[in-house]
Amino acid sequence: MDDFEAFDAERKCVGTPEDVRAFHDKWFPPGGWPELQKPGEWAEVSSYAQRNRELAEAATGRDWAPKMLSHALEPEARYQYSKTLAMFREIVLPRPQDGPRKLGSSLWHLNCDYCLISTWTEGGIACPICGREMVFSWLGD
Repeated sequence: MDDFEAFDAERKCVGTPEDVRAFHDKWFPPGGWPELQKPGEWAEVSSYAQRNRELAEAATGRDWAPKMLSHALEPEARYQYSKTLAMFREIVLPRPQDGPRKLGSSLWHLNCDYCLISTWTEGGIACPICGREMVFSWLGD
């Protein structure tokens, strides 16, 4: 996230599976992300996700689940990474445009990796905590 403007400008130009690979190789190099190491880090992230789940349920009446990630990334980096992967999934594995995404416990979920919450119930696409557009993820099959 050190140069988000360049990252976003290049991301917007990706249109083919080859572009996806090139972008991924440049911006998401191998070697992995820093991992959460200490029990206190896990507890802090878990507490953050659980608190946001409770706030989202109270605000929307929808069912929510906390998300846990093992990578020690800042919230904006987590969000942009998941948003980018979702954008690229549409390029690599396009879905029929006439087939709506159906939310369900073993189907599509809406995630906010900024707030570390996920829902499978129908409702708005904006995260009730931060207002960012949530990202669809497939949990079926």
